[in-house]
Parts: sequence; structure tokens; C-alpha cells
Amino acid sequence: AEGPRVWQQAERLAGLGPESVPVIREKLAAAPPWARLGFARALLGLKETELARSTLLALLDPSLPSDVRVFAADQLGISGNSLSEPKAIVERITRLQAEELDPRLRIHAWRALYGITKENAWRRQIEEAMKSTEDPNLRTEAALLLADAGFVDAAKPLLKAVKDEPSERGRLARTLLDRATMEENAMALRNEVGRLRKEAEKAAAAGAPGAAPAGSGVPGFDTSLLEEILATLLEAADAAPGGREPGAREKWVRERLEGAAHGIVTGIDPHTAFFDLKERDDWIKGIQGESYGGIGAYVEIDADGWFSIKRPMFGSPAWDAELRPGDRVLEIDGWATSGEAIDVIISRLKGPAGTDVVIKVHRKGWVEARNMTLRRAQITVPSTWSAVLPGDIGYVLLEDFSARATEEVTRALAGFREAGVKAVVMDLRWNGGGLLDQAVGLASLFLPPGKTVVSTKGRTYRGYTKATEKVADVGALAKAPLVVLVNGGSASASEILAGALQQHGRAKLVGERTFGKGSVQVVLPLPVMPFCEPWTDTVRDGERARNGRYDFAEDFDDLDGDGKRGPQEPFFDRNQNGRFDDAEPYEDRNGNGRFDSPAVKVTVYKYHLPDGTSPERVRVKTARGREIWRGGIEPDIAVKDEIPEGWKVEAAVLLAENPLFKAYVDRLFETDRAGALALAEADGGDVASYPGFAEFHASLGTPLTPMDVRWILRTRLRLRASDLRGAPLLADWELDSQLQRAILRALEEAGTDPATIPQYRSLLGKVFEAPPADADPPLPGNGGEGK
Repeated sequence: AEGPRVWQQAERLAGLGPESVPVIREKLAAAPPWARLGFARALLGLKETELARSTLLALLDPSLPSDVRVFAADQLGISGNSLSEPKAIVERITRLQAEELDPRLRIHAWRALYGITKENAWRRQIEEAMKSTEDPNLRTEAALLLADAGFVDAAKPLLKAVKDEPSERGRLARTLLDRATMEENAMALRNEVGRLRKEAEKAAAAGAPGAAPAGSGVPGFDTSLLEEILATLLEAADAAPGGREPGAREKWVRERLEGAAHGIVTGIDPHTAFFDLKERDDWIKGIQGESYGGIGAYVEIDADGWFSIKRPMFGSPAWDAELRPGDRVLEIDGWATSGEAIDVIISRLKGPAGTDVVIKVHRKGWVEARNMTLRRAQITVPSTWSAVLPGDIGYVLLEDFSARATEEVTRALAGFREAGVKAVVMDLRWNGGGLLDQAVGLASLFLPPGKTVVSTKGRTYRGYTKATEKVADVGALAKAPLVVLVNGGSASASEILAGALQQHGRAKLVGERTFGKGSVQVVLPLPVMPFCEPWTDTVRDGERARNGRYDFAEDFDDLDGDGKRGPQEPFFDRNQNGRFDDAEPYEDRNGNGRFDSPAVKVTVYKYHLPDGTSPERVRVKTARGREIWRGGIEPDIAVKDEIPEGWKVEAAVLLAENPLFKAYVDRLFETDRAGALALAEADGGDVASYPGFAEFHASLGTPLTPMDVRWILRTRLRLRASDLRGAPLLADWELDSQLQRAILRALEEAGTDPATIPQYRSLLGKVFEAPPADADPPLPGNGGEGK
């Protein structure tokens, strides 16, 4: 039982960040073996690989407990190739297995050696031990190690014998068997598809009736395998509806086919996805800024592959539940999000307003994940929020690039003109992108017409170049000092806009390297019955007969935004007949005014910035042989976000949940609401501004300093103030170090001395910390830019 506890403590220790490394170094030599094992695991997470390597090798010493040596060997087997001198590690473990008398340790040494070298001789040693040992527990352990190495067939009898045990080895056996079954099914499907393709190619070559013509580009294989699977399921599966329920059976089959469609696109890339009817409708509502039922949060798949909250929307269920940036949503109503496409996960969060959804959330600082029940509401997604900051600085927060983004920013700039704004700070942090044409429209507000914003290159779709156009006049602000805030959550259209403004010398970027999404997706409708709304196949101009597919309306400029083409609105005459061709008739079953069908969102382009480089993330090798993701856009001024780190995060989480903390905030607003609102706006960086703060801090019994507690307190005050104001309290220039640096840059370019503005005097002389440099950087010429 020591092992799991050690790993849990190691994970918490690694979560404290780099500041824990000196403490580990100090305590390591005198620590007992299990603690040293935990320290080694934490050091790996903290990228202190040299110290971790030497510690793990020392833990193989014969004088130490057997279990410690087993875990050390296992960890070396997992991490050996990412550590320095893997050959020396192999030599040490090889000596260990030759000299060791403990058969269990020898088996784990063989597994470690196979993990590092992939030499079959070590795998055969494990298999032989599994067959020859008389100890049933050791035999099962060897089978689990063998299956974990990818050789499930030889271990299957023993795995099946223990899979129903209510034990850790039973759970592991079930997982390994399930994984093997999935791999076998995938292989069988690939083989069957290959066989069908070959048969179709032979038939096409022989000119068989109905065969796909050679060179037509049609894959040429039929769906007999899928049909046979469905027929078998309907006949044999206990969950399938009976033969007396034809409607239910049809619905059941349709759901299975939609599930298969989701599976077909899985794994192509992180952005390709299948949308069923409802998912596509939800996607259109989101991108056009329409309302929908959901929890109201901007989300992403984070750098570690977890579905995470980027930021809750003001006034939404996610806001009320106090979800925070970086919170990981592990489950939705018991359904695991790990490994699923982001659009599929989002569809699970959405639902009718007023219905409940249970999410399992893990937050940095929590020991265990927690279930939260949120009641969905009707969500209208705002694109922008704006405010005028001290010093005549216009601050505009762009949430996403929906269809109204350019219009809303233009409106914000008009307000800035009336307020006499001298410089603009545009905040693109945590903005994951949206419509590419909105990025071009926004760039056009700040750049003269004809400037390249983005170009695209694709395998099948013809590439194009988008340049700025003449747009609404924003007066002097078109040339006013402009600073753009970015971070690792800025992606796609955010990177297009930020990159164009940076490369044309129009704006300085402040913050952290952007995410690195350099791909463009299109959503292609799939009007296939019975999965779409019913439609009528008509004979249109240029056709001799019905063509068997749904014909959409020709593209037009919807100048009045009513969704219908007016007589004066320009259109693209696709069939060159001299008139606008509307869509074929359909039955609008849900009354939303558009034809609904499934669709596939597919990556068709890589985009490139004006200088020809692409921010697309790629896997690159580091100096130590690791593979990491690298891409994105580097800011002109790199500034680290100064949120609490390490042990302070956990302490802050516990403190925010302390009843004394809530009582103090309540008392501030009850006794002096105006004063509390003023403190939420600005407290001058002085804890003495808060009534009774010294006594309050003492009552908490926390190791956090008064300034650390102030950070948490301001967060709570600003949330409460936002709710009372009915609008988010934007731009905390007293705590947001990246915004502080952007403000100073904007004032500098506007020729304003920050010393003349009382709110910013505390920033004079401040040294801003840059994000930490990678201790294991990419090899020269392998940085990921310009691919």
C-alpha cells in the first residue's frame, strides 16, 4: 500500500513547482527509502531528471526493501529513454537481474529492460517465468507485466482468471483485456476494409456493373461489414429493442450509426469531428452568437490533454459555481471526458435550460476531484467587454471570434473615441479563436487596406490569401498605440490577428507564448436521410434530372443579417444562370429557419502569417532526447502571470472555502457596500485599506502572508462586485502583472508619464518576471516555427 500513497504525495509535491526542488535536495540524503522514491518521482515531474536518475539507480541497492527496489526498477523502465545515458541504466539493471535472488524483482527488472530496449529476449524471460514459477501470485504478476508490455495473448488465461477479483490486480487485468479487445476489433476492421477495397478495385478493373470507376477518387468499398454488425447486434444484443418495436429499432440503429460516424473521425487530428443534428445546431448557435442551453464557460483541451475550463462566462452557471481557469472536467454525468473530441464533450455539457448536469472537477490544490451539480441556463455568448482605464487607456476583452466580433469591437472603439482614449489594450488571453474572416475584419480596423493578414495552404482545397479591407472609420484610434495581451490560451484566429498586427509593426504583444493552432477547419454538411431533416430533390437549372443530393442556397452577402437574401444583396452565381438559386425545399422540423443535417468538421488548411511562418504546434526533439510540443507566437515582451504557485495554491483553495473568509466578505458589503465596491475596483496595494484586516488575517491561522490573502480577497470581492453591478469587473491592474506591463507600454507609446496617474504609481520601478526558460530546449533548427 506504500506505493500508491507515495505516488499521490509525489504528485502533490511536484505540483508545488520549482520552489520545492531546494527542499527536496536538502532532505533527500537523510530520507527513508520510500520517501526517496517519492522524491525521485516528484523530481521527474519537475524536470530535474539528473537528480531523479541518480536517486532511482541508488534505490536498486540490495540492502533496501524489495518493494522499493521493484518500484525503482519500474520507474526506470518507464522513464529510462528520457533520461541521460540510457545505456548505463540498462547496464545497471542487467547486472541487477543477473545477481538478484528475489524472483519478483528479477521479473520487474526484465520488464524494465524490455521497456527501454524493446529487445525480445527480455520479454521471453518474463514469459518463461510466468510458465515455470510455482508461486500463483508471482505467475499472475508476470502475466500482468507481460500484457502491459503488449503481449496479451500469452497472458490471457491468467488475466481472465483474476479479472473479476475486487482487487487492484483484478482491475488491471480487466483494463488490459479491454484494451486488447479494442485493438483486435480495430485490426479486424482495418483488415476487412482493406479486403473490401481490393475486391472493389478488382471489380472496377473488370468493369463490373455498379463498381466505382477507376481513378474516380471514390474509396470503392461497400458497407456490408457495418450492416452485418448491426444485423448481428439487433439479433443478439440484449440491449437492442425487440422486433415488435420497429420505431424503437430504427432509432437504436440510427444512434449506433452516428456512434460509428464519431468513431471514424476520431484520431485524425484534435479538431476533426462529426456533428449529429443537434451538435451541428449547437455549433452554429455558438459561432453565430446565438443562445443555447449550457453551463456558460470557455473551454479547451489543455497542454496535457485534459478538457479544461479557460474562463467562466459572467453570470452563467459556471460563474455561479465559481469554476476557475485551469479547472479540469474529468466526467460529465459519469461519462469520462479523457480522450474524447472537444466538440463531443461540449455537446454533453449542453442541454435544455433548467436541467441539471453533474461534472467531476479537479482543481490544482485539491487532493481529490469533486462532483459539482450545475443547472443549465440559456446562454448568450458575448464577444467583447470593454472599459476605459485610468490614463485614458481603452481596454477591450475579446472573448471569441464569433460572427459579431468585428461589429462589437468597432462599437467599443467608438465609445473609446467619445471618452478621449489615447491608447488601446486588446486582451486575447484565453481566446481560442473562431471565424477567420472576423480576424481579418479586426485587423482591418488597425491596418491600412491591402495588408496581408493570413494565407492558407492545403492538400485538396485551393489556398488563398486574406488581406485587410476598408472598414468602418474608427478615427485616430486606427493609428493609436496598440498593445495586445496573449498567453497559452490564445489560439487560432487569436494568433492570426496577433501575428498580423505584430509582423506589420502595428502592435506589441505582451504576455506568454500562444498555443500554436495553425490549422483551419471547414464544416461540410452531410444531408443524408434519415439523419437530416426531410427535403425534396428538385430539378434545378443545369440539371437534366434530380441529382440525388441536397442543393444548398447559393452564397450571398447577408447585409441586413436576417438570414434571407434580399433583392439588393450580392450573391455568388454558382451555376452561372444569371439569378439567385435558393435552397431546395425542406421540412423545418425544429423551426430554426435553416436546413439541419449532420456534418463533419475537417481540417483542410494550414494557415501562415504574413511572413510565411505558421504557428502550428509540432512535436520536436529536445537536447535530452525528449519529445515536446513547440509552436505558437512569441510575445515581444514576455511577462509571467503572477498568480500564487506551489503550496500557496492549495492553501489558497482551502482558505477560500473557510467560513471565516466568506463571513468577512459578507461583512464588508453589509456594513459599507460603496466602500467594498471601491475596494474591489482598487485598494492601492495596501492591506490596511481593508477594515480590521490584521485581526481577520490572524483569525485565519494561515501560513499565507497578508499580501497572499489580499490576492484571494480581491478575487472574491471582484466576483461579488461583478454580480452586484450586473457586468464583469474588468482589468484588475493591481494584481494582473501582464496587464500592468501592457498598460506601461501603452502609456509609453502615448507619451504619458505613469507617475502622473495615481493608480499606477505603485508600478514605477517594478521588475516584471518572464516565464521560466525551458531547461531542456529544442535542438537547434528544430523549434517548430515556420513549418
